[in-house]
Amino acid sequence: MTEQQQLESLVENLGTAREHFREVRNAIQHLEGQIIKMLEERSATVLLTPTWHCSLKPQQSYQYQDEVLSELRMHIEASEWLSIQEHIIKWDKRRLNMLLKRGDPIKGIIEQGITTIPGVPKIELEKR
Repeated sequence: MTEQQQLESLVENLGTAREHFREVRNAIQHLEGQIIKMLEERSATVLLTPTWHCSLKPQQSYQYQDEVLSELRMHIEASEWLSIQEHIIKWDKRRLNMLLKRGDPIKGIIEQGITTIPGVPKIELEKR
């Protein structure tokens, strides 16, 4: 087999593998969608089979209200203020969560300034 033929064979194998991968990925997405729908209809978050432990993990994002969260500046150190903003329009949720522990008025400002937006749950599957 020449080097050209070997290269063409590798490209063909890669193309076939990628097509198969797309088919498998689509099948997985379809199955996950069905499982999520059925579990949500039953208000269930866990399903145990003889082989698998399947659970729904909630996914969410956050909407930050800059005007409200800017009130924090009056209650925390300048270095902390800089650390909770990754840049001017992105807030650091982990550091905001750390500030929550200080209680009011900081806690109230943060809770008022962040809206939780629920997303589609993610399936976590572990072999038993």
